[in-house]
Order: sequence, then structure tokens, then C-alpha cells
Amino acid sequence: VRSGVRSRSKRAFEYQPPSVANAVTRYQAAASFPISWTVPITWTGTAAGSYDLQYRDGPAGAWTDWITSTTALSSTFSGGQDGHTYYFRARATTVTGAVGDWSEPVSTTVDLTPPTGSLSAQGWASNLQPMTVALAITASDATSGLSQMQFSADGQTYSDWEDYATS
Repeated sequence: VRSGVRSRSKRAFEYQPPSVANAVTRYQAAASFPISWTVPITWTGTAAGSYDLQYRDGPAGAWTDWITSTTALSSTFSGGQDGHTYYFRARATTVTGAVGDWSEPVSTTVDLTPPTGSLSAQGWASNLQPMTVALAITASDATSGLSQMQFSADGQTYSDWEDYATS
């Protein structure tokens, strides 16, 4: 009976690894960004003693130890390179030394290069009242693509964000 209890506890522990959450967004606009992980919801009364975290650069990269034996639930990953996709995973060790499974990996891509583009006004005539101008917009972003845009006449005050469009 005792062996069965240990087995059930071990199975519950093994199948419920921590979650790597970090509010991981698809893209990071900085080389350093926060990563967080959470305690498994149920470990049948077993407490987490520490966590190990690993990362890899790209889907086929080798897993590298990033943080080992920590009791913290967050940290800042530093040294991300532009255009690289990083994968993160975590595992927990109980206070009694049982090591859990690795979590499912989560990924994020570092995008340090701002979009490029141009804007041209068509149909500009200063004597028209009210003034009507058609804009032709071209823009690109090699890593994350474009989804929204803003406009400014003075570089200080900007319009609300709106969906990217070429006109």
C-alpha cells in the first residue's frame, strides 16, 4: 500500500510540471526580457523546493541550463539577439529531492530592428478647403511584420493606433 501511495504521488508530480508563462509575447523589442514560471496546481501535497530553467536558440538548438536550483518564480533573460527565437522550459524539484518533468517549451522572438517605410502625399493642394490628401504608405519589418501604425505631424503627438494599410 505504501508503495502505491508513493507511485501515485510520483505520477502526479511527473505529469504536472511548472508552467513557463512570462507573459511571453510572440516578439520582444529588447535583448533582455522577463520570464516567469508558476507552481504546478496540484502535486498531491508535495511542495516545490526549487526550479531549473533551460533555454535554446531556435527549434533545433541544444538545451542550455539558464537557472538552476532557484526558489524564485521569475528572472530576466539577457543577451537575446535580433531575429533569434528562444525557447524556454522549467522543471521543479520537491523539498524531498524528487525531480519533475520539464514543462512544455514556450518561445519568443527578439526583434530589435524597427520597421522601415515611407509616406507620400498625393493630391496635395494648399488652396483646397477642406484640405484632402491621399497617402501612399509602404513599410516593412523583416522579423515581426506590420500590424498597426500611427501618424504624427510634429514627431511629438501621435494619432491613435490603427490597422496597417497602404493607403
